Amino acid sequence: MQKTPSLERASSTPAFRASPDFSLVIACYGEANFLKKSVLQLIDLLALTQIQYEFIFVDDYSPDATRQILLELAEDLEKAQLSYKIIFNEKNLGRGGAVKRGIRAAEGKIAGFLDIDLENRPEALFPMYLMVKHQNYDLVVGKRIERLVKLTLIRTITHKVCKLLCRVF
Repeated sequence: MQKTPSLERASSTPAFRASPDFSLVIACYGEANFLKKSVLQLIDLLALTQIQYEFIFVDDYSPDATRQILLELAEDLEKAQLSYKIIFNEKNLGRGGAVKRGIRAAEGKIAGFLDIDLENRPEALFPMYLMVKHQNYDLVVGKRIERLVKLTLIRTITHKVCKLLCRVF
């Protein structure tokens, strides 16, 4: 059997809480610059719901201060009595490997993952959660529309300029 690559694990589940409804897996690699701010945004957002949740952070052997910031966040989450787990990989497994480890550690009835840079809007989590919970979906996948629109606009402009240049020359 293959040894699970985890140097240490910190976790906390407040005694007054039942098992979470939702486990949010956050794979971290080189996220020191915005990790704490993004987690605070997620806490504020999830506080607007009635969902019992847990955070599962998987540090994928980050070369920066991500590990230290996660340990500091653990203290803050503990004080706020929020449920969390932190997994530290001994080697870089890639985003997919980190997400898979987080999902395996999830205790929630529903699990999801989000990049901590929040390029995918975290507000989409709640409707997706409801689709799984109430409409019996097995899987819900989000898509960044804004990025697609920007690329389409750039491609359209580039295409028209190319056509114009071809006519002129």
